[in-house]
Amino acid sequence: MHGSFYVVDYAFVTVLPDIFTGYDFNDLYIGLSYLPRGTGIIIGSYMTGKLMDHNYRMTAKDVGWAAASKATGDDLFRFPIERARTRCSCRILVISTATMIPSSF
Repeated sequence: MHGSFYVVDYAFVTVLPDIFTGYDFNDLYIGLSYLPRGTGIIIGSYMTGKLMDHNYRMTAKDVGWAAASKATGDDLFRFPIERARTRCSCRILVISTATMIPSSF
């Protein structure tokens, strides 16, 4: 599931120089076009971390676990970590793919 995000991202990054070369942009402008992507990756990583923390808390609540202290942690051998990690992945994949559609026109 999470590999799909990379497919969408790298499909866009791969064709970006060819698209801008068709508009007669020089190498500097094409290189600068990657800055918004880098900024988005930084912000997205931060937001994904917050979302994962939220998903972990919600999954722990669903299975009836109390919040563990940060020093001792949880017993992750009994915790459904795969459910916590993929809790909203389908919705996020649809959103990330939908944001790529306008850029293809």
